[in-house]
Amino acid sequence: MLPTVFSVAGTILFFNNVALAQQSLASLQSIQSAQAVTVAVTPPKLSDGTAKVAITNTDMFPHIVFVQIFNKNAKKTPVAEISTTVKPFETLKLDAKPQVPKAVFESGLQWVTYQDIGDLGPAVKDNHFQLPFAPNTKVRVCQSADGPQTTHGGEKIDAVDFCVAEKTPIVAARAGVVIAVVQHFTEGGMNPALLLKANTIRILHRDGLISVYSHIYTNSATVKVGQQVQQGQQIALEGNVGYSSGPHLHFEVLEGQAKLNSQQTLFHLVPIRFFNKNNNEIKIKHDTHYTADGLTSSPGASQSK
Repeated sequence: MLPTVFSVAGTILFFNNVALAQQSLASLQSIQSAQAVTVAVTPPKLSDGTAKVAITNTDMFPHIVFVQIFNKNAKKTPVAEISTTVKPFETLKLDAKPQVPKAVFESGLQWVTYQDIGDLGPAVKDNHFQLPFAPNTKVRVCQSADGPQTTHGGEKIDAVDFCVAEKTPIVAARAGVVIAVVQHFTEGGMNPALLLKANTIRILHRDGLISVYSHIYTNSATVKVGQQVQQGQQIALEGNVGYSSGPHLHFEVLEGQAKLNSQQTLFHLVPIRFFNKNNNEIKIKHDTHYTADGLTSSPGASQSK
């Protein structure tokens, strides 16, 4: 049987069972990705009680791929799983060992594949970032983990909002390669319909972490997908596009993981460690002003985003 294929905001899902597809599709509507999917996963083939899967990546970027295999009579609990990073232009052939008796496993298979641009990377990450603005720029932290949560909280607790004038230059907080540029949206405000309409740039770093810069000004990106960028290089201008109450930069750092999180994605946010040009750590605090070189700070004006 040929699989049913869905594409959800750039993330492709392969199914050989329509009911399973609809169930998984409903929980994936919020996934946002800017790139066309170029990863192919062959249907699992049984051999001596083992499901053999081939994964081919024809993209210029690595992809995280997570495959769940189900018995046709037990649709909610996978009997085998595969998770891996597939390098650019690589084909992997992997075996999934079922956690059920061979006869049960071979009575019929269903499967679902989740994938997105990313890299599981090493276990220890180089979580060092500079503030994402040009030197001498004065910014205010208007939402962070230590203060009131107006639009973060939950999965987004470790994101940081920086409030600064519209069209302020934004720079790469670490060197890496640009994997997504979305800059065509024009509207901003507190309408929930704008939640998935924030102009965004994503940069993949050498250890697999991804820095995300959201609410950028329309058509202000100075980088393109596939471009290598250096720390401190301008990438866009700050804006007020998407679900936003005023001009600010929403900054977060994602880490790939081998299984889906509670939001049904392959990434989770990690606490961000900022360092100044002297390599001293900056302790980010809510409602505090900083210069972008991280050398000075002062209390803010008791406002919040």
